[in-house]
Amino acid sequence: MYFYLFYFFLHALKIRPAELEKMLIIMGFLYVGFFLFQYVVYPRMFFGGRANEERGTVRLFFPGSSFAGFMYYYFLYKLFTDKKVIYVVYALLILAIPILQGTRSSILTFLLGTLLFVLFSRQVKSKFAAILLMSAAVLLVFFLFQDIITNLIEVSQTQASQENDDIRVRSSRFYALEFSPTPLNFWIGNGEAHGASSYGLKVFFYKSNFGFYQSDIGIIGEYSKYGVLWLICVILIFIKLFSMKVDPRYGYIKIWAVLLIFNELVGGAFSRSTEIIIITSVLYIYDISNFEMLHEDKKTEEIKLTG
Repeated sequence: MYFYLFYFFLHALKIRPAELEKMLIIMGFLYVGFFLFQYVVYPRMFFGGRANEERGTVRLFFPGSSFAGFMYYYFLYKLFTDKKVIYVVYALLILAIPILQGTRSSILTFLLGTLLFVLFSRQVKSKFAAILLMSAAVLLVFFLFQDIITNLIEVSQTQASQENDDIRVRSSRFYALEFSPTPLNFWIGNGEAHGASSYGLKVFFYKSNFGFYQSDIGIIGEYSKYGVLWLICVILIFIKLFSMKVDPRYGYIKIWAVLLIFNELVGGAFSRSTEIIIITSVLYIYDISNFEMLHEDKKTEEIKLTG
């Protein structure tokens, strides 16, 4: 929770939004480089995180993917404003990561975000040409990662054919309806679990015996930890992201914010430390851009009034 103080730290530091944006992109590049390096040298592990072989690939997970996700939409914006091929290469490198991880939700999120950007971004002048370009990129990615994608389709078909409820459905039902012991916990949640406490051991029991992981059920897992007040705060942040007037050059952030809703619902984005850094940075950029635009409008009005 201390990561949310980063928002106030940025206001105290008074860093320029362009510099902060550049730092986020650098962090994204570092994550992509570290991931690809770790994938190549596997099974030797140089970074902490989860690694296992399944779905026709080596599934590597370590913190920092949110920086790459933010960077992806930034490069889409740069592609259609500067029209340089290098930005296509950068975007495909980022898109390769969820494919190599074998995460279906992340792949669909990136593809949906790309489609939304093409359809609604002011920078895209020819929608038809952009969709053709996107289709060609998808075909290229499919041929490069055909084996992995085929395995993902087989996994989806196997899970869809199971008669019992999905483990995430049962876990969501349990944490939403049965886990909280009192009405007060409904509002303030039950807190974070720790192995040194009886509460933490109780949560561990549900994980090990039933496979009920709070981290797997997104916003419901967050609700079970932090309660309804947390959800209200999340909704207020989304209202700010979509209602505040900012410079049009930050339009790509609104597309990122649309996908952030999906990530919050299924992945609990607002309780992941690296995601919090991106969220608080974006809120700071919004604050500065909105302040500058308001004062610019006032200055324009004063010039008109004084002739």
